[in-house]
Amino acid sequence: MWRLLKPLLFASLALVAHTAFCTDNGVVSIDNQSCSSGDRILLTGSKTGYYYQVGKAVEQVAKEQCNKAPASPCIRICAKESGQTLDNILLLANKEVDFAIVQGDVAHDAWYGHPLPLGRNLPGEKKENIAIEGVKNVKLVTPLYVEAVHILLRPHLNITSLQELRGLKVWLGLPGSSTEYTATRVLRGAGFSFGKCESPGHRYEETDALVVTCVKDTDDFSNVMAQLKPGGLDALFKIGPVPTSDIERHLLSKAAGPDETNPKKSDYQLLPVDYDLASKFVEDGSYVYRLIQADDYGQAQSTLTIGVPALLLTNLSSNNADVALLAQLIRDNRRKIEEIVTHSIPKNSTTPKLSLDLLNVPVPVKSNNFVHEMAKPYLYHSSIVFHIIPVAVFVALCFLVAWFSDMTFRQFFIALLLGHSLIISLVLFGLACCGGALWLQQYEGSVNEGFRSFPISVWSTIRQTLPFSHSQMITPQGELQGSIVAWTIRLVFAFGIVRALKEKFGPVLKRWRSENGGSSRRQAA
Repeated sequence: MWRLLKPLLFASLALVAHTAFCTDNGVVSIDNQSCSSGDRILLTGSKTGYYYQVGKAVEQVAKEQCNKAPASPCIRICAKESGQTLDNILLLANKEVDFAIVQGDVAHDAWYGHPLPLGRNLPGEKKENIAIEGVKNVKLVTPLYVEAVHILLRPHLNITSLQELRGLKVWLGLPGSSTEYTATRVLRGAGFSFGKCESPGHRYEETDALVVTCVKDTDDFSNVMAQLKPGGLDALFKIGPVPTSDIERHLLSKAAGPDETNPKKSDYQLLPVDYDLASKFVEDGSYVYRLIQADDYGQAQSTLTIGVPALLLTNLSSNNADVALLAQLIRDNRRKIEEIVTHSIPKNSTTPKLSLDLLNVPVPVKSNNFVHEMAKPYLYHSSIVFHIIPVAVFVALCFLVAWFSDMTFRQFFIALLLGHSLIISLVLFGLACCGGALWLQQYEGSVNEGFRSFPISVWSTIRQTLPFSHSQMITPQGELQGSIVAWTIRLVFAFGIVRALKEKFGPVLKRWRSENGGSSRRQAA
């Protein structure tokens, strides 16, 4: 009997050991949810984060679509939790999953051959093999949404730039996390050295390199926030939507303490990212601009930072139809996916509603080479119609004003319309400001609080037009377009005023000339 049971016993032990190895070492660092045969596995994030919620929403929509029309081509998705999102791209490159949601900076570094992030769930040797071979086949399906980099300062720490973090105690995120990866990347971009993290007792000298005291012995965010005070932590990094509940819970609570100059504001402050540094990151395609409004966290002013895009990636071949099906599914069902995610958030939570805003933003030019061939038709492409709409609306309003003014057909033209009266000139000035505001919102809306809504955009456009006023723009494109809009409005207004004055005083001047000319001729005679 022992001879018969012995092989079965050893086989069972081997199976248990294999299962334990895979779980502990994270070769498949995803939950043990069972997927049906034929399902495409989508790797997300922890169950408390947006990555997982978005993945489950996509899974639900895909399932409903397949059940509704089983005879039509469809894709079935099985969304799985990932214990460490930093490893998502490695697991995807190793073909252990079909799709994965990955941070934009992680994907950027992988595509351009930079050292891959070292997560905790894969052996080092395996990472090296994946880095060399697998990442070449990882492609972009679609960008999804943006999370902001929050740099929170302790009360009464009056600094205004990243470089002033030198020598301070900074929590960069959980060890081996995607937050730590991004924080390290941002500080390196600001000139910091990360060859080592100085100990808390280190005394800094003027000749020291730009380094910070990295605090790594705290894993719980609540404990980190409790230490963010004089004598404890000086700053921390947090990546999340705006407003993110972890920060909002502390900044807008009584524990935050009132600001000495404004009782309604918090003692904590957000540190802005210098515009030049943000531009550098945005231009290479790693990040996007993100403006945290003052009211989001009860701050005295808005804070410019960088946003980390959440990207949907795949390792499937260039002619795989499932990629096109998934890209189309997400684009056609954007509102439904957003609603599902919103309903999954507890009603008493302060977490904001999800907006898949990157679905309607062009992919950066430098990232075009990494887009999957089957997904390209479903990415956002700026239409010429979109640029014509403001002009068409402006012309239509001019014709409407002309119609109400009982003008003849030839007076429909703007040049004659401007000379009809001073009132119409002012109306056209207002229309030009409205059109300019709509135009500039495209470039400044996500960065500049002066363009966060249409009424405020109109006021900012008028201020931009005033002589000797300082520019209201933040982005380089906004600066250029703002200058063009300002001079266009000035010319429209000046031309209208000249024509209106000519209409008003032209007959008087003509009569005066006629009278003076007549008297001169009589004197000569």
